[in-house]
Amino acid sequence: MSQPNPFQQGPYGPPQQRPSFPPGPGRPYAHPPDPNQPRPPPGNQAPPPPSPAQFRPQQRPLGQPGPHGGPVAGLMTPGAGVRGPSPAPGFRPAQPTDGPRPMGAPMGPGFRPHMQQGPVIQPGQPMTPLAGSAPLHAQPPAELRQPSPAIRPALGTPLAGQQPIRPLADAPRPTPQSPPQPGGHAVPNGFPTPQHSPPQTPRPLPASGPASGPGTPPGGTPVDNITQQFGGMNVNAAARASTRARRVYAPPGGPGSEGQGPQQFPPGPTPGMPPTPGMPPTPGALGPAFQQPQQPPYHGMPGPGMQTGPQPPTPYGQQPPAPSYGQPPAGVPPVPMQHQTSSPNFAQMPAGRPYQQNAPYPQNNGYGAGALAGRQYGGRGSMDIGQGGPGGSRARIDPNQIPSPIVVQENDQATYDQSAFYTKSQAQPPLASTSFTAVDDGNSNPRFMRLTTYTFPCTDELSTLTAIPLGAIIQPLADLGNGEEPIETVDYGEKGPVRCNRCRAYINPGFLYIEGGRKFRCNLCSFDNDVPVDQFVNLDMSGHRLDWERHPELRKGTVEFVATGEYCARKPESASYVFAIDVTWTAVQSGMLAKCAQAIWELLYSGEKGLPQGAKVGFLTFDKAIHFYNLKATLEQPQMLVVPDIDDIFVPLQAGFLVDPYESRPVIENLLKSLPSIFEGNRISEPLLGAAVQAAYAAMKDRGGKLCLFQTGLPLTGPGALKNREDAKLLGTDKERALYEPQEYFWTKLGQDCATAGICVDLYLFPSAYTDVATIGALSALTGGDIYNYINFDVNRDGQRFVGDVKRSLSRSFGYDALLRIRVSTGLKVAEYFGNFYMRNATDIELAGLDSSKAVGIALRHDGKLDEKADTSIQAALLYTTASGQRRIRVHNISVPNTTLLGNVFRSADMDTTMNYLAKAAVAQTVNVPIRTVRGQLEEKCIKILTAYRKHAASSTSPGQLILPESFKLYPLYNLCLLKNKAFRADAISSDVRVHSMRVLKSLSVPDSIALLYPRMIPLHVLQDALGEPDERGRIRLPSAIRTSVDRLETNGAYLIENGHQMCIWLGRGISVDFLRAVFGVEALEAIDVRMRNLLPLDNPIARKVQNVIRRVQSERSRYLQMQIVRQEIDQQLEVEFRSLLVEDENVHNSSYVDYLCNVHRSAMKYILVTGGVISGIGKGVIASSTGLLLRTHGLKVTSIKIDPYLNIDAGTLSPLDHGEVFVLDDGGEVDLDLGNYERFLDITLTRDNNITTGKIYKSVIERERKGDYLGKTVQVVPHITDAIQEWVERVAHIPVDASGEEPDVCIIELGGTVGDIESAPFVEAMRQFQFRVGHENFCLIHVSLVPVVGSVGEQKTKPTQSSIRDLRGLGLSPDLIACRSSVSLQPDVQQKISMFCHVPTEHVLAVEDCNSVYHVPLLLHRQGLLTVLEKRLGIVRRSEPSSVSLFEKWKQLTTRYDRLHDTVRIVLVGKYTHLKDSYISVVKALEHASLSCNRKLVIDWVEASDLETETLKVDPIKYHDAWKVLVGAAGILVPGGFGNRGTEGKIAAAKWARENKIPYLGICLGMQIAVIEYARHVCGLEGANSAELTADPAHPVVIYMPEISKTHLGGTMRLGDRYTHFTDASVGSITRQLYGNANHVHERHRHRYEVNPKYVKQLEEAGLSFIGHDEKGERMIITELKGHPFFVGTQYHPEYKTRPLKPTPVFLGFILASSGLLPEYLESMKDPSASTLLGRYPSLAEELVSQLSQATLDDKKDAKDTADSNASA
Repeated sequence: MSQPNPFQQGPYGPPQQRPSFPPGPGRPYAHPPDPNQPRPPPGNQAPPPPSPAQFRPQQRPLGQPGPHGGPVAGLMTPGAGVRGPSPAPGFRPAQPTDGPRPMGAPMGPGFRPHMQQGPVIQPGQPMTPLAGSAPLHAQPPAELRQPSPAIRPALGTPLAGQQPIRPLADAPRPTPQSPPQPGGHAVPNGFPTPQHSPPQTPRPLPASGPASGPGTPPGGTPVDNITQQFGGMNVNAAARASTRARRVYAPPGGPGSEGQGPQQFPPGPTPGMPPTPGMPPTPGALGPAFQQPQQPPYHGMPGPGMQTGPQPPTPYGQQPPAPSYGQPPAGVPPVPMQHQTSSPNFAQMPAGRPYQQNAPYPQNNGYGAGALAGRQYGGRGSMDIGQGGPGGSRARIDPNQIPSPIVVQENDQATYDQSAFYTKSQAQPPLASTSFTAVDDGNSNPRFMRLTTYTFPCTDELSTLTAIPLGAIIQPLADLGNGEEPIETVDYGEKGPVRCNRCRAYINPGFLYIEGGRKFRCNLCSFDNDVPVDQFVNLDMSGHRLDWERHPELRKGTVEFVATGEYCARKPESASYVFAIDVTWTAVQSGMLAKCAQAIWELLYSGEKGLPQGAKVGFLTFDKAIHFYNLKATLEQPQMLVVPDIDDIFVPLQAGFLVDPYESRPVIENLLKSLPSIFEGNRISEPLLGAAVQAAYAAMKDRGGKLCLFQTGLPLTGPGALKNREDAKLLGTDKERALYEPQEYFWTKLGQDCATAGICVDLYLFPSAYTDVATIGALSALTGGDIYNYINFDVNRDGQRFVGDVKRSLSRSFGYDALLRIRVSTGLKVAEYFGNFYMRNATDIELAGLDSSKAVGIALRHDGKLDEKADTSIQAALLYTTASGQRRIRVHNISVPNTTLLGNVFRSADMDTTMNYLAKAAVAQTVNVPIRTVRGQLEEKCIKILTAYRKHAASSTSPGQLILPESFKLYPLYNLCLLKNKAFRADAISSDVRVHSMRVLKSLSVPDSIALLYPRMIPLHVLQDALGEPDERGRIRLPSAIRTSVDRLETNGAYLIENGHQMCIWLGRGISVDFLRAVFGVEALEAIDVRMRNLLPLDNPIARKVQNVIRRVQSERSRYLQMQIVRQEIDQQLEVEFRSLLVEDENVHNSSYVDYLCNVHRSAMKYILVTGGVISGIGKGVIASSTGLLLRTHGLKVTSIKIDPYLNIDAGTLSPLDHGEVFVLDDGGEVDLDLGNYERFLDITLTRDNNITTGKIYKSVIERERKGDYLGKTVQVVPHITDAIQEWVERVAHIPVDASGEEPDVCIIELGGTVGDIESAPFVEAMRQFQFRVGHENFCLIHVSLVPVVGSVGEQKTKPTQSSIRDLRGLGLSPDLIACRSSVSLQPDVQQKISMFCHVPTEHVLAVEDCNSVYHVPLLLHRQGLLTVLEKRLGIVRRSEPSSVSLFEKWKQLTTRYDRLHDTVRIVLVGKYTHLKDSYISVVKALEHASLSCNRKLVIDWVEASDLETETLKVDPIKYHDAWKVLVGAAGILVPGGFGNRGTEGKIAAAKWARENKIPYLGICLGMQIAVIEYARHVCGLEGANSAELTADPAHPVVIYMPEISKTHLGGTMRLGDRYTHFTDASVGSITRQLYGNANHVHERHRHRYEVNPKYVKQLEEAGLSFIGHDEKGERMIITELKGHPFFVGTQYHPEYKTRPLKPTPVFLGFILASSGLLPEYLESMKDPSASTLLGRYPSLAEELVSQLSQATLDDKKDAKDTADSNASA
């Protein structure tokens, strides 16, 4: 029975604070104005100052006509809306001359699904409002009527809601759906709508699905003729026959449903509707009139009631240009209309009549008179998206034709309105937004556990291929739906429940009983267990126990076991609730304290659902001291006990703190009444929050329960004191993530202690400034609690929401002292956990408290192969104490099939769960990477999933189609909504707001997350007939929701929009007076008071219906939803917040739904093919690398592939004199030297697969043929070889190649050789096919040709280029750009001539003349607009990242420095392949890069090693002396690697000269071995010392063959790739280690077969030659260094392979520094960079020094982590 509420107030606050307005019709009372807060009359308010624009320019004013006087096609106008009342009287039926008829409207009357039913409300029975929604009880006594702050205009704030009401469970299973019958009208999404609208029971489609035509994905049904409307975007709705067979994607018909019923198009504006005036700019912050009294403005946060970030919309008066489907944007070739084969189930355009924007639509096609504007479309399938660039997509795509969440959700709801969901049916569960009844017949109810896919891939490779994450969202204590059976409790007595002896899984329906019932096999680990003797029962014929029906644990997916004593660490008791209330000056003056007392009173004594039976409550308050309260029932009034010593917190009373709220009711009521007056004069402003939590912990640690903290400000003093660390300069930057972590460990430790003690902490924050939610919020994050944030709290604006939040939060189902363990089948493992909890080990989730709205996410990974013939099982066991004090084990089980077919994974995927999973995983990433990176990962995941489906699950499609899987058709929209959430928005918002949003997402359930991502918008002005009234089951009928876009709003409409946290009612400027009078009791829109939080209790049908709708919406959400009224063009700031909820529009720094869908398509992998003509060696590699570099400066990730048409498997066995250097990659791949160019220019790490050869392709095809993969077919060049090439390219293009670990955006492919070569023919044909495979918009061809200069006058000839292009076009490839190589700049007339004869625009002819260095080529291409051309041609979207801008600037500085160098450094390179400089190209580049860093101009003198030998002196003395003359004049000597004994004695002589004359020496690979041989001979006295490679039987083999290397096979048998080198203890102080930043180890690339003989190491080191670097085992000598020498270093690895133009390798840098005489000063600078003068003279050296020191630090951290991991494993 309800009790009198001493705190009750009306819709405007306490009676004495109600605003004043004159009485009028429907207004039952009027109150005198508040003298403390005068209200200006309507219309006299000064317009607020302007703020930055938020929404897209050219926003159409609501309801305004199109440019020709009629409504804009496809947009909403009064009378032509998606939903709305019947056309106004006097409107005539639409005629063919009335104007355009957009595609997508209903084709005739349809059916509307039955609405869900709930509790019956008897006719005439008054509706009981929710608590606080209307005056229900007596007014509070006088002593509780505390004065509150003056009323201020209240603005919108985040709102909250309740759990949904579920339908009854008496409906039968759905029956199969019959095929479409003749006589039904076809609609554009391919499903028939009956001519009449009787209720229909959806039935599953046949297993084979509808007939598919060409281009239809498996199970898909294309939608015809939509390209005629889209222009460049062709929606083919390639939907598959989903396993969600009962879900019918046909829009419901009937009055009130979206897009149904006849609609008329008036020829001009609606009569009586004045033109909408322009909306003035709105302010970004509140004016002085709205500021909180005596409170400073909150830096970085909104004013009262406003969220952060949103900016005002474009003035309504602007009119966007009419859509155009004619010419494409500049640079985009015309896209022909794509006509598709029709099907009997699809509507078609009349033959021979392409759709035209302004053409009348025929009326004789059987569609009826209904217009098509505003059609909600749930079509599924493929979309041909035109590449019109960012500005053109809206004009080319009708928003009505892209997938609509409204249609999808309503159809799913219609499916389960009439049938229950059986959990073991192996069908996808209902959508998270659907109200359904589940029947547990062996799998857990989807309310408790949902999976990202309900068919698991058998292997990790298949899982990676799909890109769909494997995971689950578990909501252990979720509320059951109406009509669902309660969870059964099983008591096994003292022995406890039966469990598997190996994995400890609990007994469940998946246990298989064998051997006549004596054993059972665990479905998780497959272990055979003995059945306890006392529980043995025989089996029936089906293998079930005979008592199977009496054991719910064998039949139900979810059961509860009674926990035995071994599961109880302490005696279970009913939960205790402690309220810790801030009573500082701010809390009192803001009205928070009084409102908090009211909320607690209503929770305890209002007669509504409150705390559970047996619960205990306690109170403490705090300011600079802690106040405990003795509330014994025997006391007449409460006793306050003060603990002033905050350094030694203790509980001053043993009994009386935690009491029964009903036994001590008089005392508690007395306390609640007295609290505001007790602290009325308090002047303390700094609360001791840390001490208050310590006090509550001391009082609750032996019992557990829930702690409710009410806090107003940042705790600046006492334990855990914090400082204001928010810096506006950090917001929106990479350093912002530092604000997401606690600044003091005190709070983390306190949260962990509370979690261990079973104390759940709820935080209610009332900030007027920064409060550091990241730090104090750790209390809630670690204990499973909630955070409620009331920014700039205003008791009149936020009071009702605060009361509602407290009551909802504490009245939910609650368990505490909980432990959650997830077990999965063999072959899977739980890799990560997401949510708000604490984990002390790797398997147990500790939840101090858990209520019915909280969810936990897990990520699953393969650790083996799953059996396709078995099921995968997941079990979630929650050990917890109920709020009433019972220890229970709630077990949820689910089993799903496994598959080896990728398409099955997509068919069974659950998008709603996947979005929740991705949101939780993204939040977990925010502390490690910047927000922009997280956003990029979310976008890339979306692209990856859609691309995977297109490539592997969809059948052949036309080029450019964006295929949307049936189960993921709304994925782009939901992903866009997630990016618009405050947790991930790109703009700079307060870290408190962002962190709060992150914490909410981490614990959000799947239904709540979908509601938050895509708000529900309901029209309130169309409540006709039975809408707004209860149905036969007592459930309020709601109008059909509409899409959240401004285009769907009508100026004469009223709309309710809510997302589970906020609820707004938007009133259009042209709303009818009748509606205003009926609902609000006013005559004009301006007279409505937006501060009202409840509608007036007016007694008329319209008012009752609106109130019913609001009550139902509030009852369906887990948080309390407070009403906020927004009036069009009046409440401009509130309207900005309202528009931020319109997620389909462009707002808050994110694009619109249509544009985002286009961007997703354009963001598919882009391919740039570079070919060459006329001659080889023309510079294709440099142009390809330069193109990639320019793309990187735009923030894109670039990879590269080199195609070499030779038959070799790799380049490892090629002679350097024939093919140039053999480049070695990290994975040991021996590849073409061009890949080294790619790595250096693009700063990436490629793999051996990035080099394709004819040998590799033929080998892979032959191996597949030998395995029988071609099923007996004749294997031919076309299609098998060409297909293998294309598949190889696509696979390798997606391999991450940079440190981010993310997939590349662009792949550059260089086709070696020249066009027309016979060996390259298969690759040319493969690329011809490939351009159609990936789509024209994703493929670009750059052809490099030669323009020779002939004759003395220097005439440039174009014939070679024309001939080359002709040959290329004859092979089926047409270049998009032509890069013309020439010795001089290309003349304009020559450029125009090439353009004319080669069929490319003039700006696509690039002049690439000879430059001073290859570093100038990127800048040369940039000046000619290469990036602009590629952006238009490929639809590339630039990413503005600071690192990208910095890269371009650094590259320009590099080229400038190269041109201005004067000081030279002369290096002598002693080699054996000097006749072809490309044999040492990496060495040369490494020397160049190091010289540029040292500001030295490199001069290389090439000396053939054999010329230094005495044999040459005998044969050619001149050559001998010339060689030695060059060597003697060297500033540094370098001996690179090589093979064979030719010239080795000359190298030994060069090493001896460098050692004896103190000349810097660097020996690489063989060069290091040469140095060792020379030292052994001439210092150690080992005559005849040599290498086993150079002589057959040396006297002293100081270099030997590595024993594991093959002596018979040469290709790929050396020690190759990236290897670990550890610096020895003796290396401390060595030059090499200092150059590496004193790191403990390095990783460098190797390529050798021989090594230093360990037997001679000791002798060599005793003689002074130190080996300071060893391999990982300490057996091989990797680095040698001679002490006392300026620089005498040898490395067994090749440091040149890792050099970069902006980051030279340390060894080469030290070599150049030593040769320039700068090395000693540089080494001193490393000790103290700030005191160095060298770094000031050479800024590039300073950058290199910082780079090396930071890299060394990272290496050391990695070392420490590896060591820790190794120790942990041991």
